[in-house]
Amino acid sequence: MLEETARVVSLESAGRVRVATVRQSACGGCQGEQSCGSGVLATSARRSAVILAASNGLELKAGDSVVVGVPSGVLWQGMLLLYGMPLLLLAVCGMAGQILGGELGAVIGAMAGLVSGLLLAYAWSHKQPPDKYLPIVIKKGVS
Repeated sequence: MLEETARVVSLESAGRVRVATVRQSACGGCQGEQSCGSGVLATSARRSAVILAASNGLELKAGDSVVVGVPSGVLWQGMLLLYGMPLLLLAVCGMAGQILGGELGAVIGAMAGLVSGLLLAYAWSHKQPPDKYLPIVIKKGVS
């Protein structure tokens, strides 16, 4: 499970909360943050991201510090859905187009496969329960 520390910004309906996370640098920061190019860029780009999360039945109020997480299975499913399906259809339809219509057929087939893969991913994601891809609040009271 991927976890991140956040602060509750507001309470929403249906067991959801808005939380603010602070973007960290790629290396996580260290003592040499000011002399490192990555640290300097991370400091200038650091800002808070406000996201919607499922409260997981916890009693929360604005200002609470919490840990939010995304189950790795959900993350993998989302990546395969959003990247894998369109790329697979792009390749398969491109090869079919090459066989049926040469180079122009390959281009048209690949574009049609990509668009249909994106549309299928969109349709599939909208058939899922609304909270399936939301991060969940794991625990509260983290300093």
